[in-house]
Amino acid sequence: MSRNITIQPVQLPEHYERMAQLLNLVYTEPTSAAILAEEDGKLYKKGSTSLDEEGRLIGYDRIRLAALSADGHVLGYANGWRAPWTEPGTLHNTVVVDAAYWNQGVGTRLVQALEQWAHDLNASEMTVMVSDEDEAAQAFAERRGYVKDRHTFKSTILPTHFNEDTGKRRRTTASG
Repeated sequence: MSRNITIQPVQLPEHYERMAQLLNLVYTEPTSAAILAEEDGKLYKKGSTSLDEEGRLIGYDRIRLAALSADGHVLGYANGWRAPWTEPGTLHNTVVVDAAYWNQGVGTRLVQALEQWAHDLNASEMTVMVSDEDEAAQAFAERRGYVKDRHTFKSTILPTHFNEDTGKRRRTTASG
């Protein structure tokens, strides 16, 4: 399958719907084509990067790539980005492949394209967030030389259960 995969920049707005479908497989918060388009409208059109006095990448930029089958179906999606506040030298990345196309070279080709982009920008570090529950993604990253740097978790509290006066969660008792 890998030979029949084309990696190219996403085509917008055509790819928004498929991008949202794929991102919803890995994001903790749902997204949609409309949300992605709205976010794009708020972002820069062209990045601006340079190297600091220590030779580390600074500035902001992003890349968004689609892995396409021979018939143009989006099999996977990847993005890489850095913001002005990102640690010098670092790029953040997301790679997601439709499970129907796992182990066919799609993710590998997307990662290779991101790594080439990182090389072209003279980045010194690439990061990717992988869910604790996603053992396949962890193994994929480890096979490519990525190492676990830290563990993060998401914590959510509903506003209806939070007391702003005390900064504590409200407790309720039921009786009956």
